[in-house]
Amino acid sequence: MTLSVNRRIAEILLSAALESPETVGGGCDNGGVIETELDPRQAMVACLDQWRQAIVGCDDVGLPDQVRDIESVSRMVYSVMLDAVAELESRTIATKLSTGRRFGR
Repeated sequence: MTLSVNRRIAEILLSAALESPETVGGGCDNGGVIETELDPRQAMVACLDQWRQAIVGCDDVGLPDQVRDIESVSRMVYSVMLDAVAELESRTIATKLSTGRRFGR
């Protein structure tokens, strides 16, 4: 996968609504299109696995670009997490959950 394809896949995944599955399309170097009915979280995991493989196969010149793209995607994911936390707070769910138990348990 090229850097622009990785970036586009990340943009598609991060712009998707996390509550419902939707079709996610992405291009390959050969011009093919991948379409799937996946929950965006599942699609992101699959893309990250492919990205890991691309990193291993990356040459010395392309590796810094990979790192920059990963940092950019990391910031986008963090932004989505902050949106989710803000939504928890706006619904007072965070307050209810903080009394006696931790998130994820």
